[in-house]
Amino acid sequence: MMATVAVLGEKERTRRDLTLAIEELGHRVAAASGIPDAMEMLAQVRPQLLVVACEPASRLAEHALGEVDRVQPLLPVIVALEKRSAVRAVDLMKAGAYEVIAPPWTAENLSACLAKALRFKGTVFESSPAPGERRRATVLWAGLAVFLAAAGLWRATRPRPQAPPPPATRAWELPYSHPAGLCFAGGALWVSDWYAETVYRLDPKTVGVRRAVHLPKEMPGAVALTKDSLWTSSAGSLVRHMIDERLTGLARVPDAAGPTIAMAYDGLYLWTIDSKTRRIHKRLLDDTLTVLDSYDYPGMEPAALAWDGKNLWSIDAGNKELVRHGLQHPGEVTLRVSLPEYADGQWRPVGLAYDGERFWTVAENRKNIAAPGRIFRHVLQPSTGSGRAAGAAP
Repeated sequence: MMATVAVLGEKERTRRDLTLAIEELGHRVAAASGIPDAMEMLAQVRPQLLVVACEPASRLAEHALGEVDRVQPLLPVIVALEKRSAVRAVDLMKAGAYEVIAPPWTAENLSACLAKALRFKGTVFESSPAPGERRRATVLWAGLAVFLAAAGLWRATRPRPQAPPPPATRAWELPYSHPAGLCFAGGALWVSDWYAETVYRLDPKTVGVRRAVHLPKEMPGAVALTKDSLWTSSAGSLVRHMIDERLTGLARVPDAAGPTIAMAYDGLYLWTIDSKTRRIHKRLLDDTLTVLDSYDYPGMEPAALAWDGKNLWSIDAGNKELVRHGLQHPGEVTLRVSLPEYADGQWRPVGLAYDGERFWTVAENRKNIAAPGRIFRHVLQPSTGSGRAAGAAP
């Protein structure tokens, strides 16, 4: 289950390392650099855990423990010492720290510690009832037994429930705020975050993070998976990555038809859309990603592309709809499907994927750039055009 974890640390790099490791475990992170910001964050966000990162000689942890005891007394506090010190760890435990950990701060090393701390609920005290109260309790339990028996009889004789309602669109909050691209392959959802410089692999059943790979030399935007590579758009280039544990970079191709904001692979060609001319480009997977043809985008604001096995689809963020493009001429529309999840304008779609049964979109918050992103699994109804509804396999 995803939890909100607060991270307090004076060093930006330390906060970043802890944030990436905790997000890899599927939790949302709220970070602060000082005690005042951290206490304000505790009051507003109400996290389930606080991690304080500091040097052994620093008194930051003691100050944080004192303030937490005042603001949120039952909140567990883990102290992440930047250097190992058994003496300092004992002092911090005596001061009230739930646990003290030392580097390296990886998801594997933090997993057990965080899971244990997040199960901590504080101590509950109960008093023994007086004799009179015990007699009243006996009467109440007898009444409850009669009620349950009557309820069981009613349940046995009541009409059979109707069939459950059809599935509806679901939404999940992401543990990061700046998603930029989405695709589906190999039984996983791949989401890029340009601000975190990271590509996340999500479980489509739980939307939990399976793996997070940091790409420090780029700010990944649109993403697409071909037969043997992951492609990302980044700062005027399209970057090809090996599908390994580190997404090792293999090639960086100048984006002659860019800046690319959307990508999709149909098994033969790479389809892209650029934000400058708003045209759809059909490209070969050669050394220069040669553009074979281009088409005007048939909408207001293209945001993402996806291939469902038969057709090319896009998200039109301006009209807030899903668009199916013509096979022979992608500049023509064969189906438009409204997206009510985007009707109020709070969310801006940035990624689109098809998992074989449903469409997924990923979005960032238009009104609060620091708010967590959101991912939707859609059940859709067609609004105009021809063809099957987009809720099932087209």
